[in-house]
This record gives sequence, structure tokens and C-alpha cells, in this order.
Amino acid sequence: MERASFSFQIDQEKGSVDACLQALDNYGFTVLEGVCSDSLLERTMAAIEEGRAALLEKVDRDLMIERGEFPQLRFPMCFNPVFFEFLQLQPLLSVIDGFSEDSLVLRFQSAQRVFPNDERSFSKQVYHHFHRNFRHLQLEPGKVLECVMPLSDITADNGVILVFPGSHRWRDVPANEELKSRREELVAIEAPAGSMVLLDGMTVHREEFNYSKKPLDLVLHQFVPSVIKQHADYCRAIDPAMMEKLPDRTRFLLGEKSRVPASIEEYYRPMSAAEMKSMALQYMVSEFAGE
Repeated sequence: MERASFSFQIDQEKGSVDACLQALDNYGFTVLEGVCSDSLLERTMAAIEEGRAALLEKVDRDLMIERGEFPQLRFPMCFNPVFFEFLQLQPLLSVIDGFSEDSLVLRFQSAQRVFPNDERSFSKQVYHHFHRNFRHLQLEPGKVLECVMPLSDITADNGVILVFPGSHRWRDVPANEELKSRREELVAIEAPAGSMVLLDGMTVHREEFNYSKKPLDLVLHQFVPSVIKQHADYCRAIDPAMMEKLPDRTRFLLGEKSRVPASIEEYYRPMSAAEMKSMALQYMVSEFAGE
């Protein structure tokens, strides 16, 4: 399979995003290069190191290793606001808008380190068998979007992602032994730092071991229809003062409009003027559309 059929360079026009959406629909995966600036990558690496140090003050390191979590950093935006910037990247927002008919929200964001092969016992969160990332429900393609942001180059020897093109449309996933015998069908997704590696949540793939001498750092995202439960109530976990500063779209992705009340007082909380205006606009649009 030619790389040109699934990997694209960011441009100022909408063409590259449209090409990515078409590749996602056709093959179940795509790469968009040149999305993140060098500054964002550098600040993110520094934020990850600071976040891990802060995390180990809250959670025992041995416990994290036992559970295969070390050195994964969950809820990274709670440690440093630089991670909100990923949720504000226009190419990502354009892909989210074009990918699904549903309103998608962030199910999880995490910073993942793939250690070299001789240290892989720490990397139990990396799945080296063939799988679908979203296997909890049998969903149609175009419902769950995976976004991997490499902070350094993904190469053939440091943890490349192996995918079966078109597998997002498979009704059932064959056993791993059968899939191993079909290696000629696999495509290896290499991507430079600052890219977006995008997969349909139903695409069958696996992560190769890191055979290099250096770790590979990634920022992972999964976006799902708002009816699916998020990994955390981000709107409660994030400092309220910070939430108020975030753009409306970022707050929506964090699940602000899909939360459930935590008390009877919240259930009967009067709507704000902005909420009433939003509801009125939605009603007007639905009436105009004849719904």
C-alpha cells in the first residue's frame, strides 16, 4: 500500500483534512503531518516530566508498575494546561467535525511512554497483540476516533503501529494466530514528530515493540459520542478557574454539555442566560430544518 494514499501534509486549505477523512473512511487510518509546532512539542515534553514527578507524589510508583501504568500520565491537563492546546488544534477539530455525525467528546487523554524492548515490562498499557481500541461495543465505523500525537518520530524500529487496512469494517475480528499469518496485509504507520496518527476506533492493529535505544513519547486521545461514558469527569477534575478560561469548544470536548447532575440541587439549578439562549437557538434551527 502506497504511503501517499494515507499520509498527508498539513496545508492552508481544507484539502489535506478532506483527504484524511477520505482515508479514514476507506482504510480506517491516516496520518496528517505538520500539525504541532516545535514549541508545543518542547513544552509538552517538559510538562510530561513535571507531571510524572507530581503524580508520583500522589500515587506509589510500585503500585503503578504493578498495574502496568508507569510511566503513563493520565489526566495530563490537570497537571499542566499545555495539554489543552492539543484540544484546540484546528486540524484536529476539523477532523472531529467531519468524522462522525455524532457530537464527539474526549473519552481520555494520556501521555504514554513506550520503553525500549528490554524495559517493556513497564509498558503493559501498550498492546502487542492485534486488537480494536474500542471493543466494548460493536459499533459501526465512524463513531470512535483515535488520535496519536508523537512527540518524537515513530519509526520502523521504535514502536510502529501495524494496521489491517479496511479492518474497521470487519464484522468479527479473527483470532490473533490467524492474523499473524496475514502479515502481508499489514501496513506499518511511521510518522514524524508533530503529526496526527488517526484511526477509526474499530480498526484492528497492534503496536510493535520498541527495538531502539530510546523511549518513544506519545500523547493519546480517544473521542467518542457523548452518550458513552468518559474516563473521568474532567469538568470536576479541572480547576474551575481554569475551566472558565477555556474556549467553549474545548469545554464541550471535555464533556461540559454531557455531564449528569451530582445532586438534586444541580438537577434543578436554574439555567443561565447563555444556556437559555443556546436552547432557543437549537429550537429555532430544528424548527427551520423541519425536525
